Amino acid sequence: MVEGKSHEECLRFATAAASLCVQVKGAIPSMPDQTSVMKLLESSI
Repeated sequence: MVEGKSHEECLRFATAAASLCVQVKGAIPSMPDQTSVMKLLESSI
């Protein structure tokens, strides 16, 4: 929302980030970066 995105775009980003996060064991290693999230979003369109 800080970037001026809509609620729907924010929810899509959060969902993609969460889906990447649960694929890796451990708190720190599982944190996806923005590039990984954006790649996932682009591949699912």
